[in-house]
This record gives sequence, C-alpha cells and structure tokens, in this order.
Amino acid sequence: MAAKKLTMKDLEKITKDHIRQAARQINPDDVPTIEQPKEYYVIVDGKKYPGPHLVRKAFELACCYETPGPKKNLGPHLALPKLRELGFQIVPIEGKPWRMKQQE
Repeated sequence: MAAKKLTMKDLEKITKDHIRQAARQINPDDVPTIEQPKEYYVIVDGKKYPGPHLVRKAFELACCYETPGPKKNLGPHLALPKLRELGFQIVPIEGKPWRMKQQE
C-alpha cells in the first residue's frame, strides 16, 4: 500500500509552537541529504532550517504520528504556504533560482 501524501488540510493542526518545537529537535547540520533545501531556508529563532523537513517534524509533533517518509509526501508546495501562514521568514538560498511564488 502506497504512503498517503499529505495535503494542506492535514497541516491545519500545526501551530507556530509546533514549528519552534520541531526546530529545537533538528540540528541543521545533520539534516539528511534528501531533505536539504534546494531553493530556500526558513528562519526560526535566528537559525536556518529546510522548510519541508521542519514542517514534517512539526506535523509529527502536532498529530502524534510519523509521516510515511522523508520528502516523498511533503514538498515545498505545502511547506512554504504553511510557514508563510504562520509568519516565518523565508530566505532564498544565495545563487539559487527562486521558483516559488513570493508573497506580496
């Protein structure tokens, strides 16, 4: 049976506190290669984090169960809007094309 892909509705339970809690559990230097950011970082309490990895960890905290696998079910198309909605700063990686629509 294939893993269920997450939707924006699945992310509704995530709060700013979940994101901050997830950030405290992540060492940015130990993020798996598959979850390294390609286009942007998210700034949480002055540190840079990969958006999808951060939101996936926050989802696990909010919903009390693990997601089926890294990045296969939560990409920037879901992570970026949720992080913006919660008011976190999104920073493009220097020298990388910024393909995600920036919020005005």
